[in-house]
Amino acid sequence: SPLTVIFGHVALNQIRRDRTDGHGMAMAGVIPGWILTGPRMFVIDMIHKFGGLIQNPIDQILVLLRQHRMTVRLVDQGEYPYLRAQL
Repeated sequence: SPLTVIFGHVALNQIRRDRTDGHGMAMAGVIPGWILTGPRMFVIDMIHKFGGLIQNPIDQILVLLRQHRMTVRLVDQGEYPYLRAQL
């Protein structure tokens, strides 16, 4: 978790400053903390960067179709409506 990383780094700084024991224990918290936190941060960053693409894909499809002068209508097939583009 992020708190493990934060407190591990605080402990490492305190160990380095005071020259006390516990370096191995602090590293035992920092390393797994980064292993577990790093991928989460990467995924959150990707969602933040590409959130506009994921947020409303149907609107983006409609914009692309209109740019190519295609008409779009919603075809209702019971529970699953779908878009049909016509030239």
